[in-house]
Amino acid sequence: MFIPAYLKYHHVIMDLKRTLFTLLIFLILAVLFVYPFSRLFVVGFSREGSPTVLNLTEILGKTTNLVALWHTVFVAVFVTILAVAAGVILSWLVTRTNLYMKDFFKIVLIIPYLIPPFISAFAWMQLLSPVGYFNKILMFLFHLEESPLGIYGKYGIIIVSAIYTYPLVYISITRALERIDPSFEEAAQIAGAGKLRVIRDITLPVMLPAVGGAAVIVFVTSTSMFGIPAILGIPKGYLVLTTKIFLYIGSYGTKYNFNLAAAMSMLLIFIGVLGLFIQNFATRKERFTVITGKATGFSIIDLGALRVPATIFVILFILFFIAAPIVATIITAITKALGLAPRWSNFTLGNFKYVLFSVPVVWRAIRNSFFLAVVVSTITVMLSIVFSYTARYTEIRGRKLIDYIVSAPYAIPGTVIGLSMILAWIKPILGWSIYNTIWIIMIAYIARFMIFPMRTVTASFKQIDNSLSEAAQIAGASKRKATLDIVIPLIKPGIYSGWFLVFMPALTELTLSILLYSARRETIGVTVYNMTQEGLVLETSALALLIIIVVLALNLIVRRVSRRRVSVV
Repeated sequence: MFIPAYLKYHHVIMDLKRTLFTLLIFLILAVLFVYPFSRLFVVGFSREGSPTVLNLTEILGKTTNLVALWHTVFVAVFVTILAVAAGVILSWLVTRTNLYMKDFFKIVLIIPYLIPPFISAFAWMQLLSPVGYFNKILMFLFHLEESPLGIYGKYGIIIVSAIYTYPLVYISITRALERIDPSFEEAAQIAGAGKLRVIRDITLPVMLPAVGGAAVIVFVTSTSMFGIPAILGIPKGYLVLTTKIFLYIGSYGTKYNFNLAAAMSMLLIFIGVLGLFIQNFATRKERFTVITGKATGFSIIDLGALRVPATIFVILFILFFIAAPIVATIITAITKALGLAPRWSNFTLGNFKYVLFSVPVVWRAIRNSFFLAVVVSTITVMLSIVFSYTARYTEIRGRKLIDYIVSAPYAIPGTVIGLSMILAWIKPILGWSIYNTIWIIMIAYIARFMIFPMRTVTASFKQIDNSLSEAAQIAGASKRKATLDIVIPLIKPGIYSGWFLVFMPALTELTLSILLYSARRETIGVTVYNMTQEGLVLETSALALLIIIVVLALNLIVRRVSRRRVSVV
C-alpha cells in the first residue's frame, strides 16, 4: 500500500517526540529520586568502593546503636497508643454525639498538627522545663525545691509527639465515622442494646480497619521524626535513630561516618516500608457493607447527663494540651528577662524587635524559606501535572512506574532523604556541584513533598471523563489545546490544594534543612533550632510565636479559599 512521504516523516517525528518526552520524564525522576536513593544503598553497602556488609554489622554490633533502635520502637509504640486513644475518643465525641460547641472543637483540635513539631517541642519546654511555668506553679503551691516534672527525655518526646500526631487519627476516624450507615446502630438500639453495647459490638468493630490504618501512619510518622527527639532528647542523651544518624553525619572524626549513617538509614527504611506494607494490607481488608459512600445522615447519640462533663473534658484537653504551651510561649516571648514573674511591668515587645531587626540571620532565613516554599510548590505542582497526565493519557513505556517512584519518599524518613542528597551531590558531577548551595535543599524538598500535589492532581484527573477531551478533539482542537482549555481548568482545585499542601510544610521544614544548609543558606527551621541550642530562650520564643501566627493564618486562608472554590465548582 502506498503511503505518502510526508506521512512517513510525520510518524517518524511523532515517534521521536515521544521518545524524547519519555527520556525527559525518566531523567527528571532519576535526578530527583532514583540516583540519590541508589547512592544511599551503594554507600551503605560498600567501603572505599568495595561491596561489603561491614557497615551494617558494625552498626548492629554497637550497643549504643541498638539502644537507639530500641528507643525508636519504644517511643513509637507509646506515641501510637496515646495518639490513637486521644484521636478515637475525640473524634467519636465530636462526630457522633450531641457535644456542645462541636463546630469550634472541629477546628481547634487539629491545631497541633498545623504547628511544626520542633516549634511544639520548644513551646512545651516553656511549660515543663525545670524553669517552666507549670513547674514553677507546682513548686510554689507545694513548697518544692526542685521541679517535679520534666520535659526532656523519653516521656517528653512521647507526650509531645503524641500531641502532634493525634490529629492524624482524629481526621482519619472522623471521616470513617461520617461514612458509617446508621441503620445497624439504630437496629441494635431498637433490639434493646444500650449505648455502650452498640459502641462495643457495632461501632468499634466496624472502625477497626480505619483505626489500624491510622495507627500505622502514626507509628511510621513517629519513627521518622527529628525535631522533637532532637530538641527534647539530645540534651538528655536520649537518642533515637533519626538523631543518631544526624550525629553520625556530623561526626567527621569518625571513620566511614557516611557509610555507617547510610547503613543505619536502612533500619529506618525497613521500618517505614514495613509500615507502608501493613497500611496497604489493612486498607485492602477494609471491606464493610456498613460503610457506604452515600450521605446517609448518621445518627447522633444523646449523651444525656454526660453531655456537660464530656464538653468540659474536651475543653480541658484543649486548654492544657493545645492552649497552655502556646500561652507559655507568648509569655516567654514578651518577658524582659528569663526568670521574671509574668507581670505587666515585666512585659515588653523588645524581643520581637531584637529578633526582626538585630539578628541578620532571621531575615535571611525568612527570605530563603519563602523562596524555597514558593519555588518548590510551583515546581512540584507543574511536575505533578506532567507526571499524572503522562500516566493517565499517554502510552509511553514505564508510565505506571512514575507513581511508584514518586511515592517512595513517603515511606522514607526526612533524615534519610537528606543523607541521600548529601551522598548524591557531595562530589561535583561533570564539573558542576550543588553541594553547600540552596539548590540541594530545593531538590531535597521536591523529592520529599512531591507526593502531596501528585495525589491531589492525580485524583482530579481521575474525576474528569475522557469524553470531554475527546469531544474537543472531534470539534477540531488539537490534543494539546484540548488539555489546556478543557482538562487543566477542571483540575485547578487539585492544583491549588497541592500547591498549598507543599508550601506550608516547606516554609518551616527542619529535618532536611538541618543536614543540607550552609552559611547564608539557613532556613526558618534551622534558625529556630540553632537559637534553641544556643540558649536564646526569649528570642527563640518571639520567633517561634511569629511562626505559629503565620502558619495558623496560612491554614485559615487555605480553608477559606478551598471552601470558596468548592462552592464555585
